[in-house]
Amino acid sequence: MSEPFSPLRRSTLLTNAWLVDDVWATNLKNTAGKEYCTTTDSNGLLAITEGAVKMGCDGGKGFCGHGDELLCPAAPAAEGKWTTVFGKYVAQATETTIRLHSESKYEAYFGKVSMKAVAH
Repeated sequence: MSEPFSPLRRSTLLTNAWLVDDVWATNLKNTAGKEYCTTTDSNGLLAITEGAVKMGCDGGKGFCGHGDELLCPAAPAAEGKWTTVFGKYVAQATETTIRLHSESKYEAYFGKVSMKAVAH
């Protein structure tokens, strides 16, 4: 049985990738009072973090980090609607963690996430 949050292992073939994320979310705001999609205090985002990330804060080595890259639905236009978010990611580490994030008590549903390697 695989672990629920296993990191992606980068090979020489997967350095650059296109990501596609289908998401439906309400309250497309940042619950920490910051601009939407600047931290993982934002609902409905896909967070990409260099390295293997573990559950729990664990002295700042866990999910307390905000992510090196964030893919978010366009607020406020995507509020309460299915929307597709596209992004390009360039891996800088041998492991990468991708996580889907809902914030606090707010709803976020993810229909599909895909990643495709691109030549660099």
